[in-house]
Amino acid sequence: SYSYEDDAPVLDDLSFVLEQGSSIAIVGSVGVGKTTAAELAIKLFKPQKGSIRIYGKDISTASAASIRELIGFVPQDAILFCGSLRDNIAMLCPDLSDDDFNHLLYICCLEPLAKQIGRDSIGEAGSRLSGGEQRRVMLARALANRPKLLIIDQMTSEIEPELCQTIFSRIVEDNPKIGILYLGHRQPEWDV
Repeated sequence: SYSYEDDAPVLDDLSFVLEQGSSIAIVGSVGVGKTTAAELAIKLFKPQKGSIRIYGKDISTASAASIRELIGFVPQDAILFCGSLRDNIAMLCPDLSDDDFNHLLYICCLEPLAKQIGRDSIGEAGSRLSGGEQRRVMLARALANRPKLLIIDQMTSEIEPELCQTIFSRIVEDNPKIGILYLGHRQPEWDV
């Protein structure tokens, strides 16, 4: 359970089990606590009641850094900076090899974009990219450390359903044990 300050709980007795290699969607309207659930999982906040377990381990004693190595998180808003596509994807994984970078481009269907912009800057806050391209860059960044759990907050609204299906099929094909937690206003249009 969690509430901001003395307000009514944003989350109250939320409970679910996400097995390795499976996916869950938490769907609801604005303000029901979907993003808060993700922020609790990556230790931006601590639950006021109850515990969070990732693959059976209570995260309360784990460092935030170790949790963030385990989890790839794609937030609602794209957080990009003025730099190359590679710089933005490898931001959390500076030793990313060329092979791994190219593989992430393939998984996230970013190869055409990479050919188009090359080593040029993607612009301030990704201004040279469409909303869907920005989201896919954020996804590639989240996948760069090969997480065991992928949390995606509101991604599919800016990406065509067929492209989402291709991307998520590639993610699961590449890492069949990855758990995927999708948070959104509606059920995602991809099937994993």
